[in-house]
Amino acid sequence: MKKAFIAFPTLLSLIFLYGCSSDSGTSYTPTSTDAVTAVPLTMVALHGTDNVVLGSAEKIVRLDSFQISACEITRYQFAEMLSFAFGDTMGNDIDTELIFTKIDTSVRPIDTNRYYASYREMNLRIIDSLLIYGNDTIAILPLSQFTISKTIANDSIPMVTDFIVQAIDAGKNLPMTNVTWKGAALFCNLKSIKKGGGLGLCFDTANGLQPDTSKHGYRLPTEAEWEYAARGGLAYDSSLYPYKAFNSKYANFGSHTPTTVGLYQANGFGLHDMAGNVWEWCLDVWNADFLTASLNNPYQAQTNSIADTCSIRGGSFEDDFIQMECAYRSWAESDTLSALIGFRIVQRP
Repeated sequence: MKKAFIAFPTLLSLIFLYGCSSDSGTSYTPTSTDAVTAVPLTMVALHGTDNVVLGSAEKIVRLDSFQISACEITRYQFAEMLSFAFGDTMGNDIDTELIFTKIDTSVRPIDTNRYYASYREMNLRIIDSLLIYGNDTIAILPLSQFTISKTIANDSIPMVTDFIVQAIDAGKNLPMTNVTWKGAALFCNLKSIKKGGGLGLCFDTANGLQPDTSKHGYRLPTEAEWEYAARGGLAYDSSLYPYKAFNSKYANFGSHTPTTVGLYQANGFGLHDMAGNVWEWCLDVWNADFLTASLNNPYQAQTNSIADTCSIRGGSFEDDFIQMECAYRSWAESDTLSALIGFRIVQRP
């Protein structure tokens, strides 16, 4: 993974307003031995603000209300969404129906290690341990971490097959990594479709998954949303980190492996792992100053194609204290597949 710009935060005596609630009940906090019960995908609601101070430039930013996942997306949750997709469970009443899995065993024999499947419109395939969208590998599903099984969906149409993707129990609550920016975007679209209610897709499937922030479906957080969430309600001048006090008891950093999501204490907004564990993809194109655009819901938008480099936030288990700071920024090429990069999701009401 390549890194570029480093933003060293400075201090400003300005307190901002915040609020939070959960739309799906009490957040689940796993123990270090919990490898069977899946961590639920809980969304935490954050109230909008007119005066949050963000970035090394110490600019006052306005943000609308949004909700954000309490934890990083796990292997289990990613596999569950793929099973939803390849299981053709969407029904026929959705105009953007994307799910049909087809196997032609006369052309491509199927065995325990090789699968071929595709959406009707999106050309999403699983081949061996690779999840491929169009011509791009967007995630790796190692056999040591995932199992893929197939069932015949319709005996009268033997070429139509459902695939079930499952995360191995021992690692199902680890963050989903080795997923590209497009892979994270695809997860968001599937989550929006599964949720229903006319949310709309935030990534345009007819235009290479270009972001569309006018929709109300699930998407990646902007850098501004991410940093606001990471601070957990702490004033800009009170802490560089998501917590008032900060050490290795609060986050997984300076180690050799990721940990179960939610294992460490939540910040003031009820969000886990906003520092450490794995880097998290953001919606923005990388820019040396992410606040060069409007200060009203700032966002460095994509242009005509998915940018070569996108912003990442939060630091990883391999990093040091400085990468744990809320204002620390870095970037990765959008097609990066790294054990150090995962993601979480947001949704605006």
